[in-house]
Amino acid sequence: MRWLIVALVAALMLSGCSGSGDSDGGASGTSKSGTTTKGGTGGTGGTTTGSGGGGGRGSGQSTVDLNRTTIDGPAPLKINFTLSASFKGADGKAATPKSTVTVTYRQTVDANGTALSGDAQKGPTITTLPATFSLTFDNVGKYEVVATVKASGYKDGQDTVVILPRAPGAGGPGGEPIFFDGAEGDASQWTITSKVLIVDFNGIVPVTETPVDHPTGKWQISDKEAHTGSKSFWSDYPDNYRGRMVSLDIEVPGTGGQLSFWYKGGAESNGYDGLFVYANGSPVLQVSGLPYDWTQFSGAVVGGTVTLEFRFDSDPSCSSVSGAPAGCGDGWDAGGFYIDDITVA
Repeated sequence: MRWLIVALVAALMLSGCSGSGDSDGGASGTSKSGTTTKGGTGGTGGTTTGSGGGGGRGSGQSTVDLNRTTIDGPAPLKINFTLSASFKGADGKAATPKSTVTVTYRQTVDANGTALSGDAQKGPTITTLPATFSLTFDNVGKYEVVATVKASGYKDGQDTVVILPRAPGAGGPGGEPIFFDGAEGDASQWTITSKVLIVDFNGIVPVTETPVDHPTGKWQISDKEAHTGSKSFWSDYPDNYRGRMVSLDIEVPGTGGQLSFWYKGGAESNGYDGLFVYANGSPVLQVSGLPYDWTQFSGAVVGGTVTLEFRFDSDPSCSSVSGAPAGCGDGWDAGGFYIDDITVA
């Protein structure tokens, strides 16, 4: 029976996935040479393992996790951050050494898009963790904020967040935008998760989002397509997949605002697969079927604290990864969805 096959496929996927979990509810990158720039997936910050002598080097492992809690906006722009660090000794056990975290920030691109190479400015030096702090960015352009943790016996760890102050009125229609993300920086304005989704066509087992991380699917920043600029948010299209991209809180005036974004792609038109967009949990758009070229969505959002969610679901067959057996609906070969120029104004 088909439902038995579906159940077996789901069980195989579950047994084959190693859950790494999302630890910070934000976006993070992959540690390399002690430096991490936040980017496509939820998880830990920059982690480095040292080898060698004393000072800030050693055989222990250090992790620093830097996250913003407020969104980009027009310059001068004040951004709030949270900061934490964790340590493991050479034996793999958690430790709490005396540590110092220094914060620096540097403008890397000016308002005209010209790369800058000036010296970094010093932010706070923090010795008690976890901590919160704020920085104000005076100029339009692009900044990199770097937090570096030092502890005796541990190699330094770093985590980086990109900040994009913009000119008043820039970023979208409708006057001064409250929120704008064109994917040109990083994904630190979003919480990104990727889970295995169980879908039983016969209705014996309800549609279930499992706690298991999906082995391949995820929302990420891509340079394959862009509505404006050179990048967009993209989710690939595997089987048994639920990918979520949820925004930081957006404070909308009591009179309400206007949400707009551009999307491109598609998914099999079957009632399960597709792009689902929500504002505060209420649906605003569902897209599946034949691949679409860049298309704009625009709709009203209520006043108050608003969170946006872009969700991509797929069932056990007919995805762009698995191919098209007989009976697949239009859109299976779309390759996923791209989202760009997300604006609340």
